[in-house]
Amino acid sequence: MHRFWQVAAWTAVLGVVGCDGAGTGVEGTARMTLQLTDAPTGAFASATIAIGWIRLIPSDGDPITLSEDAGEFDLLALQNGITATLASLDVPAGRYHQLRLEVRSASVTLADGRTFADGSGTHELVVPSGARSGLKVNLFDGDWTMGMPDRGLGDEAAARGRMRNGRNGMGSDHLVRRTGVELVPGETILVLDFDVSRNFVLTGPRDAPTGALFKPLIRAVVRDVAGTIGGRVTDVASGAPQAGRTVRAVLVDSPVLEPLQTAEATTVTADDGTYTLWFLSPGTYTVSVDGAAAPAQTVVVDEGEIVTGVDFAIAP
Repeated sequence: MHRFWQVAAWTAVLGVVGCDGAGTGVEGTARMTLQLTDAPTGAFASATIAIGWIRLIPSDGDPITLSEDAGEFDLLALQNGITATLASLDVPAGRYHQLRLEVRSASVTLADGRTFADGSGTHELVVPSGARSGLKVNLFDGDWTMGMPDRGLGDEAAARGRMRNGRNGMGSDHLVRRTGVELVPGETILVLDFDVSRNFVLTGPRDAPTGALFKPLIRAVVRDVAGTIGGRVTDVASGAPQAGRTVRAVLVDSPVLEPLQTAEATTVTADDGTYTLWFLSPGTYTVSVDGAAAPAQTVVVDEGEIVTGVDFAIAP
């Protein structure tokens, strides 16, 4: 496995205006930019969602509306690291612990000319009440593992946690998790992943599905600390590339999430068998290929790190 560091520069300096930020005593303003992305999938030709209001919840103070009508987006146009901007607004600097957003509608169109059992190619989905009233997304910065007990963490992750906590003169078992994202003067980009393969679920036979369900599971990460995991999936006997296989990364000991929030990422292998899992929060992941007998691999992703060479040889 090979690793190298990716240096990300996402800041845009803003002037200090002397306001008290989000009840924390931090002076100045910060720009919060919210982006939307998706993971590759082959089942649909399009997967559209309409997002209404978006609110940022400070640790202390009133919610801040980032947008009243963020717009409509085809998630399948936002794959392989591509993003679209939902909102961008200057807010008081300080700590913010949650994001809430309204999903107004959702629809899917089947790929490869396939149709639903009623003969239509497009299906409007029922949006769950929790999404209509506002999806809740708890926010965590790059040090969310700080203060977690060492058990359950890989050796490298545990060592990093002890090192961070040691700088504060306390053991890792005696600190609470850091929650929220600290916005400082400059720009913070938060990426929201609506994974189509998990959010839009077909019902009935694959060749003639009776419908589709919208089961929102959203993943959030601060972009400038996010890393990636990449590799290749091949046939164990011939070495031929395995296309269209789902690769899954599950964050070990993830922080406390809301019911419609997830710390799990998926992607689909390309024609040459390669894959990339984008926008991963720093931490330890269990990476596996769905339906394959090949053992899962434990992968540590540090802040801004691109991890490559996480390969799998599987039976087709």
